[in-house]
Amino acid sequence: MRLPNYIQEVIEREQADEAEPWLMYGRLIDGIEVKELSLYHIHLLDGLDNTILSGGNVDEANIAQFLWIVSKDFKLSDNKARDKFIKSIADKNTYKIRLEINDYIKSGLAHSRAMANDEKEERGNAHFLAYVVHTLASTYSWSIEYILNLPVNIVHQLVAVMNENTSKINGESYSIIRESDKLINRHLRKLKEDS
Repeated sequence: MRLPNYIQEVIEREQADEAEPWLMYGRLIDGIEVKELSLYHIHLLDGLDNTILSGGNVDEANIAQFLWIVSKDFKLSDNKARDKFIKSIADKNTYKIRLEINDYIKSGLAHSRAMANDEKEERGNAHFLAYVVHTLASTYSWSIEYILNLPVNIVHQLVAVMNENTSKINGESYSIIRESDKLINRHLRKLKEDS
């Protein structure tokens, strides 16, 4: 059975979203070099109440702050570099940048959205951060700094594999429901109803 094109496109995008961070080649948002979205970025943006991740009204200041933090040039306490960066993006089209930021976030969090479908309760970023750092540090002996700078999509893939392995050891089932899985299920239900 051949799946409809729109489902095939979602599957291909999910596969690309999972594979691209492992290449560690960086990305562009409207010509601005940015790193893959990491736990460190999310933690900083959350602490600064940046509305791009938390929701709410997004203004030019939120966009500039977001781009500065994920940019290749970001240094936490280098105000001179930050000011230079903000001046360099002042004339950019904020609507276009916002669309590209949305794609960047969607791609960076693709695997985490799939994992969230299986969670029983939602917890704060600090709890999630502690869980991930503990899990990866104890499993791989990586430093906190190393873990925080991993792309989020890679972190979620590693945690998913560990959860899957733990479930197998405990005789439990574990699965991640992706957007493509939902579309395929809807498509199959429709085919069944139509026959």
